[in-house]
Amino acid sequence: MRAQAQVLLEAVKHAPCAILVANTFGRYVSVNEAASALTGYSRPELLRRSVWDVTPPPRVGIGRIMWRAFLERRRMRGTYVIRRKDGTHVRARYVAIANVVRGLHVSALSAIRKTIAGRRIQPQRGINTR
Repeated sequence: MRAQAQVLLEAVKHAPCAILVANTFGRYVSVNEAASALTGYSRPELLRRSVWDVTPPPRVGIGRIMWRAFLERRRMRGTYVIRRKDGTHVRARYVAIANVVRGLHVSALSAIRKTIAGRRIQPQRGINTR
């Protein structure tokens, strides 16, 4: 299993979209540069944080409920609001799979493009969108 975890963590580094791998307690154990761009935190900073550190404070309660449901269901997708390092919020689409390797849970995210007066706003450089 240790070899599987190492392969997973290495693959995360090279993925083109934001990938965050968390342990069962929600602490990040691996992230890539796209995740850093999405959150505004450096990779080392993210590795000292948890899911709750990038969740806007008013949403932490519902976030914890979603986390428990995710671990039970093993798969989840939808939208989630990310609180960036500078305090701004970005809405992202996500797909998450629990226990890809036992105790490691993977989320892939992409920022949702916003529009103002019918015009698309280009995403911040380094943030992948679809």
